[in-house]
Amino acid sequence: MNDQEFGIFPDRITIELSLSCNLMCSMCPRQFLNTPNGLMSRELFIKIVDEISGHPVSAVVIFFRGESLLHPDFLFMVDYLKKKTQAVIQLATNGVLMIPETGKYLLEAGMDFISFSVDAFKKETYEKIRKGGDFEKVLGHIHGFLKMKHSGNHTKTQVQVSATQTEYNEAELFDFTRYWEQYADRVRIYPQHSENGKFGKISKNNDSPARTQRAPCRKLFNDMVVYCTGDVAICNHDWNRGQKDFIGNLNTKGIKEIWNGEAYTKIREKHTTRNWGKEPVCSLCDHWYTGKDLYAGNLIQGKK
Repeated sequence: MNDQEFGIFPDRITIELSLSCNLMCSMCPRQFLNTPNGLMSRELFIKIVDEISGHPVSAVVIFFRGESLLHPDFLFMVDYLKKKTQAVIQLATNGVLMIPETGKYLLEAGMDFISFSVDAFKKETYEKIRKGGDFEKVLGHIHGFLKMKHSGNHTKTQVQVSATQTEYNEAELFDFTRYWEQYADRVRIYPQHSENGKFGKISKNNDSPARTQRAPCRKLFNDMVVYCTGDVAICNHDWNRGQKDFIGNLNTKGIKEIWNGEAYTKIREKHTTRNWGKEPVCSLCDHWYTGKDLYAGNLIQGKK
């Protein structure tokens, strides 16, 4: 990592609209959080987007540890982002709340990327993993969204369907992939991670190759994550940053000020000097090798 690669403003920003979720998934790291619920205020969201609008940010990700569609201002937030920035807007959802009216709004607004987290090919598997969800309803919402996308020629919006590999679904991931590649623009199979509260740690059962030549993580030099409270985290695996590891809060400071501030600088120095083990969230993380790819996992391009 050289000085030319590090800008004065993050290239990709994740904004957590909702920490709350309407499902309780077996593999989700939310179960290890100290505070499992919360929504970002409209005022804070506007403040963040207004600052983003003055910089050439390439992507804004409007989800993190919860279900974004639970936010009562969700559609306003999408509309505000699209009006104020030129960034690619990305969303992941469990699909439970993706009713036709919401889907139509997102397509007409020009949402760039939507990923539906499904995790199962069979109803009984889905119910083991995505507790509280309705398999038939979610599939209906996804297929309804895809039908609107194609019939309305909304080619701008790319649709992904994903699964996280677990002991419950590994035997049906081939069928899952073959099914969804007929309809979606792409399919992803993610490795399970953050077991037993070890955030960012890929499951020991995952067959990803060993990474012996570790390098500084690019996320520290490209990505910023904002919790719904306004607290800043260093990446999308930094799920439970406490006050003792406080970086800054966007209610009181700006993105640029925090990005170039002392706390962030010290974390980056731990990586550039190969002392990442001194940063709690980085010490056990296996995701550093994915570089700038937010969607780490096996990718299957959809067939059209």
